[in-house]
Amino acid sequence: MSQALFSELTFIRNVTIRIANELTQKQIEKTPEGFPHNIHWNLGHIYVISERFYSRITNTSPHFPDNIDTYFNPGTAPTKWDSAVPSVETIVQLLENQLKRYIEIDSSNLDEKVQEPYTTSTGFTLSTPHEFIRFGFYHEGMHFGMMKSILKLV
Repeated sequence: MSQALFSELTFIRNVTIRIANELTQKQIEKTPEGFPHNIHWNLGHIYVISERFYSRITNTSPHFPDNIDTYFNPGTAPTKWDSAVPSVETIVQLLENQLKRYIEIDSSNLDEKVQEPYTTSTGFTLSTPHEFIRFGFYHEGMHFGMMKSILKLV
């Protein structure tokens, strides 16, 4: 089961990284009318939320270089950014490194309770590493879908 879980995680993350690497700067930065975010924000947000999950799974502090979380937390938007916002290239590298760290998680305790469970905005409580990782698939897929929708309009 754990091999399939990490294989699925690798596939999903590589698809996200591929889209980031295939787009032009204009496509990445444009926020279409009616959308609160652009592709750049969605990529950074995926990293930030996945990092919060990773820190709960491993009981460590999140890795937020350059205050990345202040740009990509829920409730933030590109309209509030300053010139210090991490670049897409930086975010892609963080996403790649994060995947490597996730894959190194000890698979023998995927169903053990974490010290700090998390309740999602939809009311679902994540209590085990397995639940955090699986919910991360949903979260990343949801934002990937948003990026695909944005692409149709830019």
